[in-house]
Amino acid sequence: PDNGKILLDEELLANPTYPLLVEFINKFCGPLIAWYAPLEKDHLLRVSSRKAGGLKKFWTESREYWEGGLDAILYSLNNEARELSPTGRFFAYEVLTSALANQLRLQDLIDRNPEILSEKIEAPMVIAGIPRTGET
Repeated sequence: PDNGKILLDEELLANPTYPLLVEFINKFCGPLIAWYAPLEKDHLLRVSSRKAGGLKKFWTESREYWEGGLDAILYSLNNEARELSPTGRFFAYEVLTSALANQLRLQDLIDRNPEILSEKIEAPMVIAGIPRTGET
């Protein structure tokens, strides 16, 4: 019966199917992905700096906050998500390095334009939607 709830098929969750390319990558490219995209903090910070054009200054005032979160995510990915597929690990790597690179770019923008921090936002605009769908 349709009562507005989404029912999950536990058999499907236990034995997911993937597109052929993803199956190939997961089966044959795991060691290559582990070498190319290690989920290690120092490596992620270096790659993020490269992605951000060599910027190196992360937010210092909130470093404990974001660094603690990064440590927690990395601990979870490396210890609790051991069954994460190679493609899953690669996508996690890409999301993390992109987010850290964006943080570097934002800090650089604030350093070059400190007046941004004194701007008043009276009516913020919030856009919610599925990523990569052209929502914005």
